[in-house]
Amino acid sequence: MKKYLALLCFLFAALICNAQKVYKLTMDDAIALAEKQSPDALLAKTKYRQSYWRYRYYEAVYLPALSLSANPFNINRSFTQIILPDGSEAFVPQSLATSSANLSLTQQVGLTGGAFSVNSGLQRIDLFNTQTVSYLSTPVNIAYSQPVLTYNDLRWQKRIEPLYYQEARKQYVSDIEDVHIKTITLFFDVLSAQSSIEETQLNKANSDTLYKLGQGKYKLGRIAENELLQLELDNLNSGLQVQQFSITYSSAIGKIKSFLGMEAADSLYLKAPVAPDTAQVSISIAAIQANSNNPLSVSLQRQGVEASRDVAKAIGTNGIQSNLFALYGLNGNAGTVTSSYAHPQDQEQFQFGITLPLLDWGKAHGAIEMAKAQQQLAITNIKKSKTDFDQEVVLDASEYNLQNQQLIIATKANTVSQRRYYIAKERYLLGKIGITDLNIAQTDRDAAQKSYIDVLRNSWITFYNLRKITLYDFNKQLPLEKQVTGVF
Repeated sequence: MKKYLALLCFLFAALICNAQKVYKLTMDDAIALAEKQSPDALLAKTKYRQSYWRYRYYEAVYLPALSLSANPFNINRSFTQIILPDGSEAFVPQSLATSSANLSLTQQVGLTGGAFSVNSGLQRIDLFNTQTVSYLSTPVNIAYSQPVLTYNDLRWQKRIEPLYYQEARKQYVSDIEDVHIKTITLFFDVLSAQSSIEETQLNKANSDTLYKLGQGKYKLGRIAENELLQLELDNLNSGLQVQQFSITYSSAIGKIKSFLGMEAADSLYLKAPVAPDTAQVSISIAAIQANSNNPLSVSLQRQGVEASRDVAKAIGTNGIQSNLFALYGLNGNAGTVTSSYAHPQDQEQFQFGITLPLLDWGKAHGAIEMAKAQQQLAITNIKKSKTDFDQEVVLDASEYNLQNQQLIIATKANTVSQRRYYIAKERYLLGKIGITDLNIAQTDRDAAQKSYIDVLRNSWITFYNLRKITLYDFNKQLPLEKQVTGVF
């Protein structure tokens, strides 16, 4: 029985191990995973798709629209008021059924704001009282409606909507760079805690060894009790540090798993990256690429056009309003469908209407002046935003170049501190230095390791901040928008 129970336990443990996936991720692996399934990346895609369909809707406005409207039957049995030949009025019973169908083709004209339409229709009336049927056919009619001296919204849409879409494409790339930056931040949170645990575990092992050696030396009278107590205290503190960093590590692991869409039971180990390939970046190239690729550049251009549109709208909707309508077509009337199409007659219509505001107590003038003031404010804000943006690009590029120099120093300091601690430990074991000097060497080693991780983190985050503001891959020397696939 015990044998079978042990076998079941073994199989159960094997199932658990198989269910638990072990991930050994580099920073590039984490970034690729975040692009694929992180909530932030999915939200960015959703926002872009919304802008994409807005642009598709705008394009459809300029394409011919074909529609069919029909009223299969409409039965009316009621009394209606009529005027008799002598001029008096009377109510008479009415009993009829009507039906109709109309096919319409419409084309918007963006340049003028007008609209062409071509229509064809058929109507039928059944009079129940007289048992008669009549048809009214419209084989074809062509109409054109044109606003005159008014605001043309279609013309302004043709200037603004492509800018909205271009901005949305660039904003999607920028949002993905935000995902990269967040991934790197979480990655280094784990990496820092992981490195600290490894250091503290090593320190704990060294403390155990030194404390045991110290106990032997104390018994032989080779060290004082004070030094033995210091060794014991160091051993206790190293154990406490292992527990503290284990908590920090668990929290950091939980956050990055959640962000990357991983299962809580999955095991994760991160591999430290090397420094970015690009040692230095040209500030002038960064400025050129930022002004060409960043969505802010398109946004500022769009804001300027929208401000001009608002002025045109205020002028166009607060002045003379007029509209021109012209129609030409054919109509036929008969008792049968075929006969109604046999001898159609011409149908013409021409209409011109005008509305002239005579007294509005300055309302139109006020609306126009407000729009002009808003335009001036927009121009001022655009200039300020452009200046601030240019300065930010220069600062980000300069910071990255400086960060790389700091990384070289931190790397060297980490190597030196590791070597120094190794030598100090050997000298302590030989009795040539005291415990205080060994503790100083260990503290310096731990600080240098932490500083190296922090500077490496800052170097990568600064690099991706520069990528975000320029939307440019300095390694491949190519705009990031041209590298995006599967969305555009």
